[in-house]
Amino acid sequence: MADTTGAFQVRLQLERTEGMEPGRYEATLSSASMSLLGNAGGGDIWLRAEAKIPELGLGLAEFHRAFLEGRVDGISDGLAFGRWLYTQLFEESPKLLGLWGRIRQEQGTRPLRLELVLPQRTDGSGVPVEDLPFELLADVEGPLFRRHGWTLVRCYDRHTARDYEVQRGSRALLAWANPELKEQERLDGETFTRHEEAFLRHGRAMELEVAEPLREATHERFKAALGTSTPILSLVAHGASGGGAIVWPGLADSSEERSVPRGLRDGAAGGLGRSIGGPARERADRGRAQVRRHDAA
Repeated sequence: MADTTGAFQVRLQLERTEGMEPGRYEATLSSASMSLLGNAGGGDIWLRAEAKIPELGLGLAEFHRAFLEGRVDGISDGLAFGRWLYTQLFEESPKLLGLWGRIRQEQGTRPLRLELVLPQRTDGSGVPVEDLPFELLADVEGPLFRRHGWTLVRCYDRHTARDYEVQRGSRALLAWANPELKEQERLDGETFTRHEEAFLRHGRAMELEVAEPLREATHERFKAALGTSTPILSLVAHGASGGGAIVWPGLADSSEERSVPRGLRDGAAGGLGRSIGGPARERADRGRAQVRRHDAA
């Protein structure tokens, strides 16, 4: 029997086999929230490095490089890429298009949880699929994952997903930094006030121990705050244009202290550090974790 409560569960798995052309992936789309009859289907999708994104006039590899270097034009470029990626994933293959249509129809008004399973085998095209910002996926109505309750969960093939249960009384910390930047003005303080209010409201509803917000956080204060076991962390800050780093007040752009993985390791010898494991920890240790730039909401 299909699940009719909570988020609508959808899984998209991308696979590659030896000998496949660069940029080609075998995609399998399925939903545990639909009836067993006709709840899965497959088809080929293409994410070629040289594929053009019409609205931007850029190839995929060019956009990928510009995105990591912070040279994209915010919302408009993000929407253009997100809509192009949506088309590649769900509309180019007739089989995937048909199943995706049935999924959206059965989903109704429920929020959608998309589990994206990425392949371990790269295609050698110079655009690592795991580095693409799938978080920007958008349809004609706008970004998917700015809709209430919609979530994207990244996984890797052959790694078993495990649920994590948040215990009542667990410590939850909100930290934010809003330093002066040469290229832009500081964000309006009301942005952070709204975030604090929402964090406190939802934390209390989940019966968490919501710590006093760490306002105008510096790197040292951030590390110190994580010295206490903190299973739940919300960090609102500017990401460096090259990815993988936070712009902390008072630290030079070249400082390795800004590294997100290093900040979590140095400050989280307790609970938070232990929650980072497996491939995620290995990727972080190699410094490949990317900070996705977005507007605080």
